[in-house]
Amino acid sequence: MSHPCPSPAPEAAPETSAHSIFFDSPAELAAYLRYDRLARTGPLLLAVRAGCHPHQPWPGSALESARNVLATRPRTMVEITLRTTADGTCVVLHDDVLGGSTTGFGRLGELPAEVVLDQRLLDGYGAATPYRIREAGDFLAWAVRAGAVLWLDGRDVAPDVVVDLVREHRAEAQVVVAAHGRAALSAYRRLAPELVYFVPAHPDGPATADEICREAPDLDRVIGCAGAYYPDPEITRCLHGWNAPTRLDLTRYDAPLYDDELDPHLYRRAVETGSRILATTHYREVADLLGLTGWAPPGRS
Repeated sequence: MSHPCPSPAPEAAPETSAHSIFFDSPAELAAYLRYDRLARTGPLLLAVRAGCHPHQPWPGSALESARNVLATRPRTMVEITLRTTADGTCVVLHDDVLGGSTTGFGRLGELPAEVVLDQRLLDGYGAATPYRIREAGDFLAWAVRAGAVLWLDGRDVAPDVVVDLVREHRAEAQVVVAAHGRAALSAYRRLAPELVYFVPAHPDGPATADEICREAPDLDRVIGCAGAYYPDPEITRCLHGWNAPTRLDLTRYDAPLYDDELDPHLYRRAVETGSRILATTHYREVADLLGLTGWAPPGRS
């Protein structure tokens, strides 16, 4: 099948949609994300890089792309990467340098916010879009207003900065925070034990299920990492035994592919083997392949 060049950037999606979901507290979000509940209600998807699509006009790290996720598909959370500029402004960008996925050039951490926020994001073909780099607060404020669940990856941002941002925007009930390593997890446990955390393997640990059990602030608020492609059976079995769901990262497989090249059996097999959160670059197609319908209301199975 031929694959056309991307079309012009579409209009921004409305704020709320039929796929919006609002939680009253981090505890309610945590309960919604438990393994046994997702086993009953069905898996969730994680749209990486704010819902970018490699062969469509939606660029990575764009608030407009995140809005499109909420507008078009159910049961999909939005992953964003947090970075800090030279003058301390927290922005959303997957890369730590300008030029790869944006206009401009230079290391983001060495540039002032005025320069960084003036850059436009590039689509999957390297063409500049109308969309610019945004402050992290813009995403958090949108999630609270629109009913989106954000997955915050702030490995290069201090935990106290992440926690302050979340609390400033009263987004505690709409976020999952990735805690990379023992030092970060310990800081988050001290600063904000009430939040929901994703605890992946990391050179600084925790790398095993036992370490996650020992280091995590509360296993009822933890999401584990199953790995990439195929879940690690040992850690997955342990975490599911504690009723903690696991995220399986499929982006290394599907990021280079066109929509019609996806193998539906891969995604269905991932769900059959117990993965309840699937990270993908093709959230629209995977939602359709799995036949996902709307979010079940909080508090009900």
